[in-house]
Amino acid sequence: MSHPVRGIAALATIALIATSVWSSSPRASTTGPGSWMGVRVVPLSDGWREQYSYSRAGVRVIEVEPDGAADRIGIVPGDILVNVGSVPLRRESDLATAESRSDLSAPVPVVIARYNGSLVKIRNMEFVPPVPETKIESAPESAMDATKDATKDATAGAPPEVILGGASAAAVAAEPKQDPLAQLGIQCVNLNHDLATVLGASKDEGVLVFQVASGGKAESFGIRAGDVISSAADKPVGNAEALAGALAASPSGITLHVLRRSDERDVTVSLVAPPAPAPKEITKEEAVEQELRELRQELEALRAEIAAKKTQD
Repeated sequence: MSHPVRGIAALATIALIATSVWSSSPRASTTGPGSWMGVRVVPLSDGWREQYSYSRAGVRVIEVEPDGAADRIGIVPGDILVNVGSVPLRRESDLATAESRSDLSAPVPVVIARYNGSLVKIRNMEFVPPVPETKIESAPESAMDATKDATKDATAGAPPEVILGGASAAAVAAEPKQDPLAQLGIQCVNLNHDLATVLGASKDEGVLVFQVASGGKAESFGIRAGDVISSAADKPVGNAEALAGALAASPSGITLHVLRRSDERDVTVSLVAPPAPAPKEITKEEAVEQELRELRQELEALRAEIAAKKTQD
């Protein structure tokens, strides 16, 4: 399967870099719709767009809060924010829309154009600070004994099938299945027209991979942050949900069409580990050779033992 790729005259070079940085909740020193990520922005003027032949989405950063979420991932004044989450940016108020549509407990992808659009970066903001370690002091033995007695009384009359390591059978049965994208080890955002133009995709449909788990299956198959997945098993992938469905339907193996800058290729991925190779059968000749090798080793050991005894005598 082949998809044509449009060249982008305004972009001399496209560099796609994905990072994941812990950041504390941004302090409210910046104001306006971008204060949640610690930036203040202004729209791109018509004159600026004409000067640099830039027609894509974007707002220009004019202020970055020190130690805020944006500062932690390297955003600086002068950068152009193209996309935050799934929202393309064309005016300051779009940042408020991006905040309302983003799950701040998970990484939020940000597409940044730098050097007037000649360099594109994909970075991930995280707003959940690391959980501090807490020291747990042991309770007095009397309190522990009282807790054990209370637990014993509470579970004495319960049916055996209800007590499953502290979880009820109903809770275990209701446990959701793992997300196929998480199993593959990727996080994605749906492609839009502006992202497709920046990344050189010929169509506006597909998903942009913005994070790849280190040591995960996707990394082993050669998928990288910044890749655009346009189809699975020769069928177009319109969004992340469609990609997850295709992976779930073919867990043992499916071919994805992947665009990376100007390079297109097919990558076969699998959610399950390949079966272990069957042990090799040993022929009769190989068995005889192995037995002879073992006999030679025993003979050499015996000779060495006799020689050591003669030396001692």
